[in-house]
Amino acid sequence: MSLSSICGYCSPEKAAVTIQRSAAIKIQAMFRGQQSRNKQLRNKQLLEAAESGDINQTKHLITHGADVNATDKHGRTALHEAAYYGNLEIVKALVIAGADINAKDNVGLTPLINATYKGNLEIVEALVNAGADINAKGRYGMTALHWAADNGSEDIVKALVRAGADVNVTDRFGFTALHWAADKGCEDIVKALVIAGADLTDNVGWRIAIKWAKKYGHYDKVKNAIKEGKQKLISLYENQQCQLKTVVNSPIYLQLEDLEEPLLKNEPEKLNETQREQARKYIEKEEQSFPKKFKRLGNIKSLIKNTFGSEKFCKINP
Repeated sequence: MSLSSICGYCSPEKAAVTIQRSAAIKIQAMFRGQQSRNKQLRNKQLLEAAESGDINQTKHLITHGADVNATDKHGRTALHEAAYYGNLEIVKALVIAGADINAKDNVGLTPLINATYKGNLEIVEALVNAGADINAKGRYGMTALHWAADNGSEDIVKALVRAGADVNVTDRFGFTALHWAADKGCEDIVKALVIAGADLTDNVGWRIAIKWAKKYGHYDKVKNAIKEGKQKLISLYENQQCQLKTVVNSPIYLQLEDLEEPLLKNEPEKLNETQREQARKYIEKEEQSFPKKFKRLGNIKSLIKNTFGSEKFCKINP
């Protein structure tokens, strides 16, 4: 090929420059392509290291430019893999390196949901402490709390509740964590959820939970758990040196009592109907604002102080 065929009637010098530029462009394109392939390889290796638990390889790849938020064909990041397979040190390294703690895969699962599903308590706690969205919904609209209740993971349920998980959030089927716990006959989890303020006033939802419990032979367990939950509420009040009528008239107790036999049925003088009727009227009057004031009914101290007045009913320090 002659120089004139490249640039017409340009001088040989200009033709040579054109050839050099063209070659440089090709070399740069090849270099960029190789860089891209190298990065893709590092990203793939990072996902593999997170799954296998190779912390040294993970740190090496992060240092050499691997993308901590790269995903596989299922939309999973290295953090998803590490959380699922229980690799705590890798989870910590990825979080420090800037991994998206709330990333969702193709079916909407987050690293926290993965860790919960596999029962990895330490990783659940690490992700929560790092700021993971504990109420994020994944597959079937289920949160980490739903999965923990369904799997019977009592420690994880309690950890999520302590961190502020919404115990009354529903999945796409309209079920709460309480339904799943009742379904599996997880007595301790039912009790923990009741104490944390699980809503027992939803006639449709709660009746479904009871129906499930009966169907799968767990009714007695669930019933006992509810009673123990009531007793725990009372003990919380007693520890605060509250008068017993505060317990009887409290919205929490009324919710529980409407569904099961009164815990104090053998002490009718403590269930004065006038007191209860007054409490019911109060609740009806405040029915619009009450749920907003006390979204989570687990805070007994605030409930007493704000609903009844600490000076009037209880000896609670402000």
